[in-house]
Amino acid sequence: MGYLGGSQGWVRGMTEGVWLGGWGMMGASPMKGSSMGWFIFLVLVVGAVAAYKFRVPLIAKLTGQPQHRIQRAIEKRKENKRR
Repeated sequence: MGYLGGSQGWVRGMTEGVWLGGWGMMGASPMKGSSMGWFIFLVLVVGAVAAYKFRVPLIAKLTGQPQHRIQRAIEKRKENKRR
């Protein structure tokens, strides 16, 4: 297989079918997605949307500040962006 170190080692490794310094590709093609991978992606997207939707209560709970203070700070930043 050959030495995978140095500045060009990753190129030689990819052309020889080696990925991440000796781990085989294990038959995975970039076009195939596992159902577990899509499920994890979906959970991450739903979690990000929920965190954005409930950002005021989450930030208030994490910082210990009242919700109205957090909401006021967010609105103030939005207003400053419009100018």
